[in-house]
Amino acid sequence: MELLKGWDCLKILAELVKEEKLEAYLVGGALRDIFLGKNNVDLDIVLRKRVAEIARYFAEKIKGSFVTLDDKHKIYRVIGKDIFFDFTAMKGDSILEDLSRRDFTINAMAFPICSGDNFSGFLDLQKVIDPLGGLRDLKDKKIRVTNERVFIDDPLRLWRAFRFATEGFVIEEKTRELISENSMLAGQVARERIKEELMKILQKKDSAKIIREMEEEGLFSSIIPEIKQMKETGENKYHHEDAWNHSLQVLNALEEILEDGRYNKYVAIEQHPLLKFTALLHDIGKINSRIVRGGQVHYYGHENAGVKILKPILKGLRFSGKEVSFVCGVVRFHMRPFYLYTAEKLSKKGILRFFRQGDALVPAILIHSLADKLANMRSNKRSAEIPLYIAFIDELFTKYEDFLERTELLYLNGRDIIAITGLPEGPRIGELLNELIIAQANGEVNNRNEAIAYIKSISD
Repeated sequence: MELLKGWDCLKILAELVKEEKLEAYLVGGALRDIFLGKNNVDLDIVLRKRVAEIARYFAEKIKGSFVTLDDKHKIYRVIGKDIFFDFTAMKGDSILEDLSRRDFTINAMAFPICSGDNFSGFLDLQKVIDPLGGLRDLKDKKIRVTNERVFIDDPLRLWRAFRFATEGFVIEEKTRELISENSMLAGQVARERIKEELMKILQKKDSAKIIREMEEEGLFSSIIPEIKQMKETGENKYHHEDAWNHSLQVLNALEEILEDGRYNKYVAIEQHPLLKFTALLHDIGKINSRIVRGGQVHYYGHENAGVKILKPILKGLRFSGKEVSFVCGVVRFHMRPFYLYTAEKLSKKGILRFFRQGDALVPAILIHSLADKLANMRSNKRSAEIPLYIAFIDELFTKYEDFLERTELLYLNGRDIIAITGLPEGPRIGELLNELIIAQANGEVNNRNEAIAYIKSISD
C-alpha cells in the first residue's frame, strides 16, 4: 500500500482520535506555516494522554514508521511519505496552559483534531484556538513572546526570535527588551542547536542586517568571545573600520554577489550559509597578528592565524569535518586572489599553483575575495577600482575552468611517479605530482610520454 500524504493522514488521525474519544490538537509551527501558505512537512500533534500508544497505532494506520525521540518527556515521531508527525504530551492541565508556555504568539495556536471533516484541504479559522492573538501577529508580521519567562525557560528562543526576523517578521518592542535583558543566556544552549539556528538564518538572502542586530544584543560573542577582540582591532591604512564591522560589510556584499547569476552557479546553494559564516570570521586571525612596522599597522599571516583560532570554534559548534575544511580552506587562501591582483609580475604558473592548492574551493575563495574587496573599496572610497577587480576575478574564473578542463584526465598518477623515479611513497611524490599537473595545465606537457620525460627531468 502506498504511504499516504498530509491531509489524508490528518483525516485518519482525526478519525482515530474521535474513535478513542481523546483530546488532540495540531499546534505550533506547523499550524503557523499552514496559515502562511507554506508547505510544512513536520506536523506537531499534542495529546492529553496515551501519547506513545496513539502514535504507534497511527503509524500502523498510515503504514509509516514509529520512532521514540524522548520517552521521558513523551515525544514520539511517526514518519510517513515525505512528512513527519511529532507527538507530544500536553503541558499543563489544558490546551490553553500548554499554549501559554510556548515561545511566541505565532506558535501558540492550536486546531482541534476531532473529525476528519476538519481536514478537507483547508482549516476553518473559526475553530482555531488562539488565546494570545497569534493570528493577528501573524498578519502583522510581529514576533511577540507569550510570557516574560520565555527566554529564561529556553534560551534557544533568543536565537529563534532572530531566525523568524529573517522571514520578514519584526520583533516587537517588549520582546526586544526581554531579549536584551536575557541575552547573557544565549551561550547556555547546546552548540549543535545554535549552529542549526545560525545556518537557517544564513540561508536567507538578507541575513547581514539580522546578524548585526543579533550581535548588538551580544548573541554571537556569547559563543565566540573573540568577536569582542575583533571589534577592537583590524584598522590600518587599508581598513578604516574594525575587523567585525568590516566582516559584516563583507557579508552584505557577499549576499549581493550570491544573487548575481554570474557567480551563484559556482557555489552550491547548500554551501551559501557556510560561505556567509566564513565571511563573518575570515579576519578573526587579526586579533593575534597585529604588528606595527615603520609606523604602520600590519596583520601579516592573519590567514593562517585565523585557521588556528577557527578550528576549535567550529568543532565546538559541532560543524562536520567537511564543513571545517571548507571554512578553514577559504580563510587560509582568502588573500591569495588579491595578492595575485597586486603582483608586480603576475605569472601564469603563480595562478595555476593557486588553483592547485585551492582545488575545489577555488570558486568559493574567488567569490569571498570579491566580496571582501568590494566591501573594502566601498568603505574606503575606492569605488573606481571595483570594475577592475571584478574583471580580474572574472578572468580567474575563466582560467580556472580552463585549468579543470586541461587536468580532468591526468597523464600520470602517484603510483606511476613512484615507478618512474624509484622514490618511496611520501611528500616528495605529492610535490612532483603537483608540478606535473601545473605543467599539464600550462600546456608544457601534452601526452603521457611528455609527462614521463617531465617527471624524470624534475626528479633528479
